[in-house]
Amino acid sequence: MSFTPTGFSLDIFKARYAFTDAETWTEACARVAKQMALAETPDKQKNYEDKFFEILSENQFVPGGRIWYN
Repeated sequence: MSFTPTGFSLDIFKARYAFTDAETWTEACARVAKQMALAETPDKQKNYEDKFFEILSENQFVPGGRIWYN
């Protein structure tokens, strides 16, 4: 199930956590997941990137603002 911020949550996402005005929730989740996966060994990065993306995009876990805006 995919999460899409709307209303006030979309306003907060765009104002504080989107890297650009045009970045979507899905794009931001992909960006953050890719960066989080870099902490893993190269052979495991893609697997963890996919797992992180799934968790983030479904809004099962929301990291702090510094992580989103890195």
